[in-house]
Amino acid sequence: MITHISHVVVYATDQDEAWDFYTRKLGFETCTDAVIQDPKIKEFRWLTVRPKGQKNLEIVLMTPETGDFLDRESSEALQTLLKKGVLGAGVFYTNDCHGMYEELKARGVEFLSEPDEKPYGVIEAIFKDNSGNWFCLTQDVISLASKEPPRITHLSHMIVYTNNQERALAFYTQKLGCEMHTDAVIKDPKVKDFRWLTVTPKRQKDLEIVLMRPETGELLDEEASAALNILLEKGGLGAGVFVTTDCYGMSHSLKTHGVEFIFEPHEKPHGYIESVFRDTSGNWFCLAQEPL
Repeated sequence: MITHISHVVVYATDQDEAWDFYTRKLGFETCTDAVIQDPKIKEFRWLTVRPKGQKNLEIVLMTPETGDFLDRESSEALQTLLKKGVLGAGVFYTNDCHGMYEELKARGVEFLSEPDEKPYGVIEAIFKDNSGNWFCLTQDVISLASKEPPRITHLSHMIVYTNNQERALAFYTQKLGCEMHTDAVIKDPKVKDFRWLTVTPKRQKDLEIVLMRPETGELLDEEASAALNILLEKGGLGAGVFVTTDCYGMSHSLKTHGVEFIFEPHEKPHGYIESVFRDTSGNWFCLAQEPL
């Protein structure tokens, strides 16, 4: 079975600059910085960070280079999205949205919106990293601002784009065994109404997968929407890593249910057993079994 998501992919135009942003400006810690050498794929740098205190999840800072998963057209489409600053990545929770907003602005972080109390019970601001990915910075309204210094506590949501939310919901719940968490229409006078649809692995309650449509709107213009659709059609958008207790067994089960695999299960030099599959929208995930 799938137990949890261990890694979330965030694309970076420059890994060193992205590392500097996440560690020095957001205050994250470095988890791994290594060159991955695997005979099945092109050599690449595996660089991960995480909020201090969130021990079960890492953010992979991945470059949009042409290679095993991205052809030239897909790489160019992804770079277009990053340059425009319109690629949604996720939601970070904070103990003090107003305080964290002031600190990050003072450090030079670009915000698309200031902290604002939303009709759905949170205080929320939106910022971009230095590669152009946008994140919500969120605090529950019912929680009082902490007496501790403002900080980002954890990544609560990862965004996975889909052209068909119903089909994606069926895939994640029926084939991967995730649970539907939220299905609601978000009504906010500052943005166009949209459907907020999230799922989560059954054993992981602190991270939700947002199944989001790449519609033209407040953050996506027509060119960006077209670029995102190219990525989905070609199946080149990396999303993350699902951990399973049995990679061979889970891969076989998913294949019998029609899931497309890019790589069959095989043992990696670092001791993990991994396969790679695509969801119904073209996003690819690693399916990994940790060393015994």
